[in-house]
Amino acid sequence: MNKVEELVKNWKENVFNGNATYTDQKIAEIAINCISLSKTWFDNDKSKEKVSYEVRLYNNDGIMSEALHGITPDNLPETMMKLITNSNGLYSLLTLNSYMFVNGVKTDVNELGKLDIS
Repeated sequence: MNKVEELVKNWKENVFNGNATYTDQKIAEIAINCISLSKTWFDNDKSKEKVSYEVRLYNNDGIMSEALHGITPDNLPETMMKLITNSNGLYSLLTLNSYMFVNGVKTDVNELGKLDIS
């Protein structure tokens, strides 16, 4: 099973709520885009230090309303897919950011990518 098939299968088993909003073709397209963006964003990361990653979610007013920590190259596509298909219009934008702690203070390192999800 390839990555797209695996992501779609996991989405159908764990996220799909019976809502027929998305056709199988549309879900496959979303999965392909999530995998591709995730790979591109992490491949372009030039952080030289050991950093952590988070997804920041912005509401429709452009205000950051939530941050999801523990993001990795392995779980970002699934996280993105869940947000795109199940956020019910709560968020308009997601960003992938790297950060680190310096002397106990969280410091932003880099914004690696943005995705309009409205």
